[in-house]
Amino acid sequence: MYVARSVRTELTTSYASSSKGTKRLCAVLASAYAAHALFANADSLFALQAYAVMTHPWVLVTSGYYEMTFAALCFDVCGLLYIGKSLEPIWGATELLRFVVGINIAVATMSWISMFLLYVISAGDEFYLFAKFGGFHGVLAALLLALRQVLPEEPVFAEGALLRALRNKHLIGAYLTFTAVYAFMSGGRHHHVGLYLFDIWGAYAAWVYLRYFQPHGAGMPRGDASADFAFAALFPPQARPVIARVSAPLHAVATKFASRSVVQAPLDVEAA
Repeated sequence: MYVARSVRTELTTSYASSSKGTKRLCAVLASAYAAHALFANADSLFALQAYAVMTHPWVLVTSGYYEMTFAALCFDVCGLLYIGKSLEPIWGATELLRFVVGINIAVATMSWISMFLLYVISAGDEFYLFAKFGGFHGVLAALLLALRQVLPEEPVFAEGALLRALRNKHLIGAYLTFTAVYAFMSGGRHHHVGLYLFDIWGAYAAWVYLRYFQPHGAGMPRGDASADFAFAALFPPQARPVIARVSAPLHAVATKFASRSVVQAPLDVEAA
């Protein structure tokens, strides 16, 4: 009861302090779910399906806002209200909107490419071509990573010593772990591989943008070169040396297209 009351209090506070833009985005998510529930052909029009992207290119935009379960919709709205009221005062409404729109398109595009690669690797398993999926969870993962960067030590709940131990920096790891377990436990052809691709690409696209490209005002360097935000630093300490080596090629690609160079390897070693 105490936990439920604390959650309800936090959600009420988040809704009251959220901007009109955040509430409108919540309305978009609710409208997309309503379309799924009411119209039989909505999935074919708005969800991501690898083989159909060439004829329905707009799904690279719509799929990220298109939830197909009520539980996921509630989770998305709650997460968006909480994160929005924390990030928007720091970033501003324009930057938050740019982040959401840009990450959404990047997530859908990389997930589409990944499904084609999985189709090839699996020797032509048509599941990867015809699976329909969508949802805001890729952008939610990106926003949780941004929250870890901006307000890592902020407690999630304002009340209770036990609940106050949960901080923003813990949320992204907990979220990715939970969705990975959920995808695995679902089993078989319903293992939600497409859904988890959204999460992974959302987190990675957010890191690339925040690390190398995010503007901070005239005359200020872009991105975040701090050791605490090195890619390996996002993982448990035991895994950081391995992650640093595995991520080196991805770092090289990101650096090539970044507006400035960040020497990643030493930062990753220090973070380990």
